Amino acid sequence: MSGIGKRSAPVSTRRSFTHDKCTDHPGYPCHNLARHCGHKQIWERCGATCGVCNADGTNKCTDTEDFAGECASYRRYCRMVPALKIKCQITCEVAPQDCKSNKRGTPGIVKLDPPPVGNCYKPDIPNGRIMNRRVFLKKGEKLLVRCNPRYELIGEPSYCEIQNVYKPDTRRLPACVKMGNEKFRGRGDNYAGKRNFGMSGQMCENWMKVAHRGTFHTAAEGKIMLQGGNHKFCRNVGGDEVPFCFTRGGNRREYCFSLPKCGGDENDRCSAPRLDVYDCNKLYSPADCVFTDDRSAAQVKWIWDHCGGMCCTYASCQ
Repeated sequence: MSGIGKRSAPVSTRRSFTHDKCTDHPGYPCHNLARHCGHKQIWERCGATCGVCNADGTNKCTDTEDFAGECASYRRYCRMVPALKIKCQITCEVAPQDCKSNKRGTPGIVKLDPPPVGNCYKPDIPNGRIMNRRVFLKKGEKLLVRCNPRYELIGEPSYCEIQNVYKPDTRRLPACVKMGNEKFRGRGDNYAGKRNFGMSGQMCENWMKVAHRGTFHTAAEGKIMLQGGNHKFCRNVGGDEVPFCFTRGGNRREYCFSLPKCGGDENDRCSAPRLDVYDCNKLYSPADCVFTDDRSAAQVKWIWDHCGGMCCTYASCQ
């Protein structure tokens, strides 16, 4: 009686189905989706309609590798290097309709199909020049940059990785950054000092790095990050009240100076004597004129708009 009280395991009546990549999936409306064969979801289900296979049943798209695992090692470059979609068609998930022969037919075709792995063009570095002698940099070759006078080379060393792609990050090549002293006038549009921390003491993040990380809140903010450059110094990009930078992983916009300086043009706060709209010394405190970060920026700007006399006096400008 050992079987009393036990339930037998249910037996599945569902038949397993293995789909042949060269055929259309039964029940799927492939005949209505032929114009959408450029989408992976469609060509995986509609092999016959989308022409996934050759007449002999082999895959129309192939990877042509010089060594095992070569295409897998270049997977992350599929979008940045179009020529990889010729060499590594399966790895780069090229649509069957776009696959063509990637075999090396003649010596001349090696330059374009597949790509010249390891060769990189010399990039254009503003305010500097490339010192590598050859027209192309070979794979693993370090990019040598010399900056113009009054510009300083900033950023990690870059090495040629694959066709026109540099590592560690081809989007952030070494940059020639204009460097000056800590002095500035007005709101500091031309500030070129080395301060790299905000009013809270938090260290500044690399402008371009936080942009590429995608931590900006608006498209306008992302554009400002890109314009900041490949460095971590405070700058006034876009004409803010004082130089600033992004801290805390790019999530906080912090001012690097508490008050604007005297002088500047007519757009600067203390370019001329200012008057108060209200009896500001009784209603507010000079400490309300201090810039800290983007959380209080709107309120502080209101104080400057209505209590310009008090704030400029606090900044020792009148």
